[in-house]
Amino acid sequence: MKKSQVNAIFIDQTKRKQSILWFSIGILVLAFHTILLLAIYANKGTTYLVSYEEDGNVDYKVYLKKNDFFEEDYLGLDNKYIASLIDNINATFKYDIKMSEKNVNYKYSYRLVSEVIVEENKESKPLYKKEEEILRINDVTVSGKNKVSIVENVDVDYNKYNSLIKKFVSTYSLENIKSVLKISMYIDVIGSCESFESDSNNEAIISIEIPLTTKTVGIDIDNSIVEESDNIIVCSDANGFTVLYLIGGMLFLAGTICLTVFLYRYIVRTRTAKTIYDVELKKILSNYHSYIQKISNNVDFRDQSELYIDDKLIYKNCQYFQLEAFTDMLEIRDSLNTPILMASDETNTATYFIILDALNKAIYIYGLKVNDIKKKIRRNTRKLREFQDLDED
Repeated sequence: MKKSQVNAIFIDQTKRKQSILWFSIGILVLAFHTILLLAIYANKGTTYLVSYEEDGNVDYKVYLKKNDFFEEDYLGLDNKYIASLIDNINATFKYDIKMSEKNVNYKYSYRLVSEVIVEENKESKPLYKKEEEILRINDVTVSGKNKVSIVENVDVDYNKYNSLIKKFVSTYSLENIKSVLKISMYIDVIGSCESFESDSNNEAIISIEIPLTTKTVGIDIDNSIVEESDNIIVCSDANGFTVLYLIGGMLFLAGTICLTVFLYRYIVRTRTAKTIYDVELKKILSNYHSYIQKISNNVDFRDQSELYIDDKLIYKNCQYFQLEAFTDMLEIRDSLNTPILMASDETNTATYFIILDALNKAIYIYGLKVNDIKKKIRRNTRKLREFQDLDED
């Protein structure tokens, strides 16, 4: 092959490799953005558990009627109180919640409820029960805060409830009766996933219990808050722009697919004889390298009857057999138990696989050459054109 032809082949191959490289980089960039945007979109819709700690208590003051014995206006915690001196009770409910993670979105609701309960001593079923909602706060949304405090103050008209139960007991001449006034705060922490709100069971209860119809009053504080952490189901922050990540990801995915198809067609369309030669040679060496022995000598066939290696005559008047497929070489190699020699020309545009039969002065050869592949491509192209012309007629 002429040097100019060889140079032209290598120039075309270099341009083709560069084009394939740039197309491949473009595909990788598009694929990266596809994965990134779709991952962000998926993360926006994921759910996960977030643990939180809570604490609550009640502080109260018992305000007294004017009397000759107490100088204070009110008495604080940890006292017993004379019922006839109680004017009203002021209670302050405090509740704190602390999330284990920052920037978590969640909601909470709470309500204050008064409950009057009349029971017989040593009986758990009530004779009379009346509930009244004092305050209700629904669905307070918290964004980006890991700690929230709730403080609510309520005035309890002790005498109103005490008079009501005294009348009830007197009317029905009841004895051995226990009656209490219970003021409770119910706090419900809700995850940000709407579909899971109905399954949430994270209600905390803080309450005070005040005896009624007794001469002295001792106020008890109770809450259902435990030291162990609870969990809520939280959704990542999704908003109106979230769908843009999906749209962007799908557009990049479409671009990735289109560019991949274009690259495949470009590779097929721009295949040269040299490209096919390299692929076929690589396939042979990958599959049958253990049977092949590569030599660096210059092999020359003259008149298909003489074999020269490095310009030295090896065989004269020998039988020359040119094989159509490399697999034929394997059968001959097994029969003769000789290695398959491989030699390439200086321009790496032709490779010969040779088996020498010294006993019979025979040479078996399979040649892989760029020129032969070019001729085959031209023949196939010419046949395709002839077929297209016949089809148009």
